[in-house]
Amino acid sequence: MQNSKLDLQNGSKIQLDKGFEKELGLIHIKIEQLKKKKISTYIYFIICMGIGLPIMISQRDLLVGFDFTYSKYLKFAQSFLIVILGFGFCNIAVSKLKKYIKERKAVKEEKEKIDTILNRYKIKYSYNIEFGKKYHGIQDVTVELKSNSDLLKGSKITHQV
Repeated sequence: MQNSKLDLQNGSKIQLDKGFEKELGLIHIKIEQLKKKKISTYIYFIICMGIGLPIMISQRDLLVGFDFTYSKYLKFAQSFLIVILGFGFCNIAVSKLKKYIKERKAVKEEKEKIDTILNRYKIKYSYNIEFGKKYHGIQDVTVELKSNSDLLKGSKITHQV
C-alpha cells in the first residue's frame, strides 16, 4: 500500500496524494468483488462436499472382512480409488473456501490500515463503484470518492481489473 504523504511541519499540515486515493478506490473494488464471489464460493463448497462425502461414505465397509484373495483385492482397489475420488472433491471444496477466506482477511487488513489513517484525521468519505462491461477478462471499474475534508479531495478514478 502506498502511504499518504505527510508534511508534519508544526504538526498541522498533511496531504494525501493521488496514490492514496487510488489505493482507497482499489480496496473498495476488491471488497465489492469479494461480496460478489461470496455466494458462489459457498455454493461451490457445498456442492463439492455434497458429492465427496457421500462417495466416501458409500465405501465405508472398505476394510470389513478383507482377506488377500484376488477377488477381494479387486474390490478393495476399486473401493480405495472411489474413496480417493471423494477425498479429491472434499479437498477442492476446502481449498477454494480457504483461498476465499485468506483473500477476505487480506482485504480487511488493508482496509483497516487505510481507515486508521483516515480516522486519525477525522476524514469521512463515501464512494460509488460502477462496473463496466467485461471484455476478454478485463473490466473497467470507476470509483467515485466524495469526502468531507480538503485532505481527501473528491475524485473519479477508472481502474482496469
